[in-house]
Amino acid sequence: MQHHTPPLSGPAHPASTSEGYSCPSRGLPAFPADYGGERRPRLSHNTARRCSGRGGRHSGQCPGSAAPLGLRGPRFSREREAEGTAPPSGRGGARRNGPGQGQGQGQGQGGPGRAGPGRSGAERSGSGAMLAALAAAWSLLAAAWSLLAAAFLAALLLLRRAPAPRPGRAGLVIAGLFQDLIRYGKTKRGCGQLPGWLQLLQVPKRWFTHFYVVSVLWNGFLLISLFRAEFLGESLPSWIQDMHHALGRDSQSKDTDSEHFSALLVLLLLWLHSCRRLAECLWTSVFSSGVIHIVQYCFGLGYYIAVGSTVLCQVPTNVRNGKKLSVQICWYHIIGVMVYIWASLHQHRCLAILANLRKSRSGKVVSLSHSVPFGDWFESISCPHYFAELLIYVSMAITLGMHNVTWWCVVMYVLFNQALAAILCHEFYQKNFSSYPKERKAFIPLVF
Repeated sequence: MQHHTPPLSGPAHPASTSEGYSCPSRGLPAFPADYGGERRPRLSHNTARRCSGRGGRHSGQCPGSAAPLGLRGPRFSREREAEGTAPPSGRGGARRNGPGQGQGQGQGQGGPGRAGPGRSGAERSGSGAMLAALAAAWSLLAAAWSLLAAAFLAALLLLRRAPAPRPGRAGLVIAGLFQDLIRYGKTKRGCGQLPGWLQLLQVPKRWFTHFYVVSVLWNGFLLISLFRAEFLGESLPSWIQDMHHALGRDSQSKDTDSEHFSALLVLLLLWLHSCRRLAECLWTSVFSSGVIHIVQYCFGLGYYIAVGSTVLCQVPTNVRNGKKLSVQICWYHIIGVMVYIWASLHQHRCLAILANLRKSRSGKVVSLSHSVPFGDWFESISCPHYFAELLIYVSMAITLGMHNVTWWCVVMYVLFNQALAAILCHEFYQKNFSSYPKERKAFIPLVF
């Protein structure tokens, strides 16, 4: 490898003979005062190193050159250049390669045969393939979920550092609308009396049940359709295939049976989660007179339609050409399902604890007021059912192989959405119960 170092400074060390140059033992070039009637410049540092190393110290000939040192000089070089047998002279010309250095520096640092930090053609093509894979992974769905996650993160930061509303009717209306859009249920009680026009936009919180009705129906339909396509070789409806082309991966992209089975399994887990939540809304939870904004209600209906469609769009479903799915159970399927079951059990226990605060031992509802919950994960955080919801979506990301960019964007949305709700609930407990445990966090145990 050639080292680009400046030439040695100082006077030359003449130790010449009439036949040519001799190289001193320390590797410093020796120059005659004059050769052929012309004043001779010193050899460069690289030339001196070639003279002093690899057998050229006392041989009178530099390695990599067919001419003896006594015949090397400007006059001899000009003759070789005229014959086309030597590289152009001067500092700007291409340097001669030493033995084993391939085609040299004239082709750039990435040239073939170059021993250096430059990248080869294969490395450049590999980097290009990696960038193309990342661009393909960043789909329209991933961008949409990222924007939703960013919106809830901005709302969370604004809530934590919200300045006092500006005096005037416009400032108060904007502040009231913001608080009304991020709060629901019991957390709306800290906003004061809502204006009359905002009260017209409220719907009962018990309408949460509609979210899970829509989810069970829609995601059940998608699950059945995908099951028939994967195991029976049938085609999905044309409008679903059009949705894949618009939002999902290209139908010609490389896919495996494990990816198809992962999407089918996650869609099944999502449908089971919706069925359990629907059953809890109908027979476990006790709703009070709390309300939610109509925008929140419409958003919730669209959310469960979008999340099931996102799962279905993770693999192309029109490329099997009638071939049935070969089930391949991988280690991440097992871990994902185990985390899903564990988180679902804890979420059900926490929701049952909240419901029992309003029931007698016989199971009859005796109060609609709020109390401080204890037991299970309530001992460490104020909203363990929100934390369990996050873990459920993380388990689905694990089931998809932990490399699905789009689903991790969904997880980020769930994180900020549930964190915002948990902060509001935590503040409600602290304001309304003076004896509320101070060691409890809001959302994530020991962290937040």
